[in-house]
Amino acid sequence: AGQEPDPTTGARTCPITMSTGFVFKDSDEAAKRFALEAFGPIYTRITNPTSDAVEAKIAALEGGFAAVATSCGHSAQLLAFSNILQAGDHFVSTDKLYGGSVTQFGRQFKQFGWEVTFVGHDDFEGVEKAIKANTKAVYLAG
Repeated sequence: AGQEPDPTTGARTCPITMSTGFVFKDSDEAAKRFALEAFGPIYTRITNPTSDAVEAKIAALEGGFAAVATSCGHSAQLLAFSNILQAGDHFVSTDKLYGGSVTQFGRQFKQFGWEVTFVGHDDFEGVEKAIKANTKAVYLAG
């Protein structure tokens, strides 16, 4: 799903691109890519053909327009919340989480001015009671 055969080799599966850097045709192309005026790989942490293929497959399988693959759950959580929350906003989370997520939500997210209220993972009334005027998200896990 979400993949065409490789146009160069005809391979049915995506080759794994292990390069961290990519070559540009000229300095103009490099400048446009770094300015985000042209699409194309720049550096693996920004774009990578293998990651692009994984994201296309996930989007196709889920019936979505696009997908984003991250290196870990903490990155995914930060990315998701940073698109929803601003300083002064609040979110509710269930308490049955990986310990690192509890720390991320309760400590690191405070640096952005985001407040969290933890409730029992099976306490749906508690979730509802924890919602405030500035609540922008509810994170259900467990």
